[in-house]
Amino acid sequence: MYITISIIINDKNYDIRVDNRQRIYECIKILKSRIRSIDDTDIHFFKSYINNRAVSKYLTFEEAGIFSGDILSGVK
Repeated sequence: MYITISIIINDKNYDIRVDNRQRIYECIKILKSRIRSIDDTDIHFFKSYINNRAVSKYLTFEEAGIFSGDILSGVK
């Protein structure tokens, strides 16, 4: 199932649609290939605003409980 989320990295917001079975880091890797200014080298966790908790970038969106409308912010 596809979900629509916002990802905030380095104070920049990206609205994207992803498969909820995809790993978060894979999504970031694809974003980095398209937008060269993204620097996620120190980011290992993302804060889910709806769940109000940090989730590992190595989880799938489904495993992390991320669903449409959520906002993920990189935590350094």
